[in-house]
Amino acid sequence: MHPLTENDLIHNRLTHSLETSSVGRSLGTMVGSKIIANNNVENISEDEFGYVVQAACLAHDIGNPPFGHAGEEAISKWFESELKDSDSVFCKVPIDKQIEFTKFEGNAQGFRILTQLENNKFVGGLQLTKAILGAFTKYPRPAYLSHTAQGKYVGAKKFGYFASEKKYFDDIASTLGLLNKGAEAEGFYARHPLAFLVEAADDICYNIVDLDDSLLNSDLRFEDVKNVLEPLSGNIKLIGTQVDKIAYLRAKAIGNVVTECSNLFIKKYDDIMSGKYSSSLTDDPDYKYHEGFAKIRVLANERIFTASRKTELEIAGHKIIDGLLSIFKDPIYDLHMCDWDSDKLKGNSKRLVRLAEMDFSTATDLYTGTHILTDYISGMTDRFASETYKKLSGIL
Repeated sequence: MHPLTENDLIHNRLTHSLETSSVGRSLGTMVGSKIIANNNVENISEDEFGYVVQAACLAHDIGNPPFGHAGEEAISKWFESELKDSDSVFCKVPIDKQIEFTKFEGNAQGFRILTQLENNKFVGGLQLTKAILGAFTKYPRPAYLSHTAQGKYVGAKKFGYFASEKKYFDDIASTLGLLNKGAEAEGFYARHPLAFLVEAADDICYNIVDLDDSLLNSDLRFEDVKNVLEPLSGNIKLIGTQVDKIAYLRAKAIGNVVTECSNLFIKKYDDIMSGKYSSSLTDDPDYKYHEGFAKIRVLANERIFTASRKTELEIAGHKIIDGLLSIFKDPIYDLHMCDWDSDKLKGNSKRLVRLAEMDFSTATDLYTGTHILTDYISGMTDRFASETYKKLSGIL
């Protein structure tokens, strides 16, 4: 995905999420059909499997801040810098919770949005089913376990929820019967089985679609894209323009890799259900297209992620987010001094809170107040973040 693109054909977060949800529905339906047949399951249809995966896929990037992973890094680096200053008010955030900000994670922010922030704010959020929320959570552990020995389980690579949402996830895990992965690590669970399909749908879309975008951006040549898509697409006859040929290769590739992902899920079914499976489906050596995806990732690392336009935007994104956090930290300082009573704010802090319509009514301490700050900054779109930074920096 490319922030602030001027080409309407380039994928953004919304179009990527829509494509991922479509692929996810296909994966869920295929897997559901096989599970129902193999286990004589009654009172549930294959479509219901598909709907759960589709909904989780649609939301999978909802917690990403402006500029995606570069934005996550920018937020993290800003808080790391703040905490090096012993006079910073953020040093008073409980130590075990500081990592939620110094290693800011869009997956955990997404879970917070779904369960707390959207629609019914702080009273259940979007009120999605627990199956959807379980499938959404690729990393079913809290941030404070980041440095706890957890082995190499794929669901422990990152954290999937903040301490502020722990009660929500514990309730979900209990209802869904998620296995506890650590006797001495409370809150560290095995993934919901359908989370593997959500992850696979995302992997399929961003790997294959990134190639399409990079061709449009002239970061890759036609032959580069054709050579890595053909092993996934099979032996097919290509006709039409270069754009037509790549579109056909892409469509065939997605169809093939989805079918094989569903087959692999069933092959690994017992390990997945017992919490022993520890790989993404597209990374599994038993996956038919494992080598094809590996070649795409090498090409992406060498030619796509290092493209000048992408690098420029990442640098700009860092500066924008760093600047916004530096501007909006003032209300946090002042609210801390006046016991989180917004009515007592004065001067620029009062103006900033009014401008941003930031609601601190649920803030009772620095931890909850800091989350409201990151809720606001991370909830911006790329363009809104850029425009807000310009205006508040006096660049009118």
